[in-house]
Amino acid sequence: MSESPSNEEPPETSIDPADQGTELDEIAKVVRENMDGEKLEILWRGTMNLERWYFAGVGKFPQMRPFSGYIGEEPYVMAFTTRPRAEKYAGLQNLVEEGSKPSVMSFPPVEAAKLCIAQHSLGAKWVVFDDGWGSWRLPLAELGELVRRYRDPA
Repeated sequence: MSESPSNEEPPETSIDPADQGTELDEIAKVVRENMDGEKLEILWRGTMNLERWYFAGVGKFPQMRPFSGYIGEEPYVMAFTTRPRAEKYAGLQNLVEEGSKPSVMSFPPVEAAKLCIAQHSLGAKWVVFDDGWGSWRLPLAELGELVRRYRDPA
């Protein structure tokens, strides 16, 4: 006796919210593969017009600051396009005390850029977005100008 086909749909596989691809991931990939100036400007404009930038926080409130580190020998500030990515990164980098939730800071892009520029005065050279996912970086020395140029008026 043969089994009859089932009308049940296959179970959905659960994707970690941090791992859901974004349009900016795809644009960043294109830019990395072919330094196309037009696509780079689309990436910058998209970054400057996100609703918020997210940061894995270190330290305790009110002294909390965004996580900073080194890629090679260059200091950077790590930013994320989504809260789940900032949370997952904090866990992967052991920035979370056992049994605690990750501390995530978030700001609209203009305020976030000011925070990053303040880190530049402490030696950081770059803001890196979505390390481990789409991953792209912006020079902190030029971040204020990039915001002015690519942020759409409210």
